[in-house]
Amino acid sequence: MFVPRSNRSMRRHPLPRGLVAALVAVALACAGAGRAAAGSTTGFAFLDLPAGARIAALGGAGAALADGPEALFWNPAGIAPAQAVTGSRGRITFDHHESIQKFRQEIVGGIVQKVGDGLGLAINSHYTEAIEQRDALGNLLGSFGADDLAVAFGYAATVTPGLRLGGALQWAHEDLGGSGASALGISAGGLYALPGAPGLTLGASVRNLGGSPSFKTDTGADGAKVPQPLTVSAGATYGHAKANGFGWRAAADVLKLKGDAMEGRLGIEVSPVPSLSLRAGWMLGQDAADLTAGAGIAVGQFDVDYAFVPYHDNLGSSHRIALGARL
Repeated sequence: MFVPRSNRSMRRHPLPRGLVAALVAVALACAGAGRAAAGSTTGFAFLDLPAGARIAALGGAGAALADGPEALFWNPAGIAPAQAVTGSRGRITFDHHESIQKFRQEIVGGIVQKVGDGLGLAINSHYTEAIEQRDALGNLLGSFGADDLAVAFGYAATVTPGLRLGGALQWAHEDLGGSGASALGISAGGLYALPGAPGLTLGASVRNLGGSPSFKTDTGADGAKVPQPLTVSAGATYGHAKANGFGWRAAADVLKLKGDAMEGRLGIEVSPVPSLSLRAGWMLGQDAADLTAGAGIAVGQFDVDYAFVPYHDNLGSSHRIALGARL
């Protein structure tokens, strides 16, 4: 299912000098992405939608930041713990997305972490209510729907102090008006916490690498091959939490979707108290939307996150809410 992106209409401490230079370079790279000049020709476009309310509120800057089950769709290395875990622990997430044009999305998943390793499983479902189908004169011909599904399983490990590597195997299926196609894909990524710059983590990933299936035509024959949305991304996140509870974190990504120009993502998260986070982001290179916002509340072992994305051209707005639990 096509989604709005680019030209696609449907489918608390002073920073070290070296760190400042690195973050400025990332920001300039994002700014240089500009607006995409070429429309993507890939299928399975629901895989481009931000996974998880927190990352969506931060403009989609998830290459170095995603750390729950949704990391399977950003950077699989994020399912391994940033700090070694004594014994084992888990985390589960349910994410509901009310998107534009009657589109809906559900993501449910969980991870288990032990020492420096992590295992994760997540299901990403994207679907729509019945959409009217009309001819060139506006006459109603009927209705059709779209259903997309992806199931991802991944593993990540801490290979050396500060360095996490991970990979995920993904099965995706897309059904458009009764014509479906399925494909296997893989994703891989890495995260590195710089020892000389506490609070700074760099990340990079390659997502949706796999074959190009074909949709059936009206005659039952195989149609043209539809490539998966191969995406390469790199990013950085930096932040601190002070002893009085105040904390902040910034993130910046650059990404390249096959068939599109380079884009950028920027996000900032401020926590005036440990239980409350306020978020904002900006998507560079998007025609349909740019500003994002949201908030998160932590109560005991539970988290509630919300993201809001207003679209241009009277398309409406996107609302996402996620419920999580730490086990």
